[in-house]
Amino acid sequence: MKNFPCCLFKIAFLTLILAACVAVPQCKPLSPQSGTTCPDIFPDKAFRAIHKIEMNNALFGKSIFIGAAKVEPQRDALHAVLMSVEGMVLFEAKVEGGDLLVISAFPPLNDPDFTRELMADVLFLLLKPAAAPAETGADEQGLTACRWPTEAGGVLEQTLMREGAIRMRRYDKQRRTIKEAVALPPFDRGMPTQIRMRSFIPVNYTIELTLINMEFVD
Repeated sequence: MKNFPCCLFKIAFLTLILAACVAVPQCKPLSPQSGTTCPDIFPDKAFRAIHKIEMNNALFGKSIFIGAAKVEPQRDALHAVLMSVEGMVLFEAKVEGGDLLVISAFPPLNDPDFTRELMADVLFLLLKPAAAPAETGADEQGLTACRWPTEAGGVLEQTLMREGAIRMRRYDKQRRTIKEAVALPPFDRGMPTQIRMRSFIPVNYTIELTLINMEFVD
């Protein structure tokens, strides 16, 4: 009986994977564009940020958390903490150079699949690419887009939308969209005040981040 919550979580995780088999946006070639300027999102220097996090999926409904993160773009490093709205630490982990270290996690948040997906979301939503883009141009809608290669042959894309928002997508090596997020203005020193993300693969769910506070650190 001790393992029942974890088993239930794994069954739910597999159920969501099956439910995620929906049409997703594909990565298409960019058209040449002169004078391309990449979207300016997220600070270049180290910062701490606190967000209200709303997670929603068809199986569990909506859950609200508080997230705190220290982000160091130049070191490709991030330290993230997930808390209940009452302030109880539910999950804490660090990533640096692709190496993941879980400091603490309550079941079922200690499930390896959940841990990997959670930190992938945080990196996607808060960490600015340190390198120059490998590809720039206009997408099929004529919007300015910049792309960076990711691990396992994937692609990170950032697109400047006409209303001032910035769309971010992660594609896998088959050029399917894994995650798509829209960062909404106004921006506080490069940090969007709100980010809305949808995950397509391997699990279909949504996350909404609302900025509470951001400060630069040494």
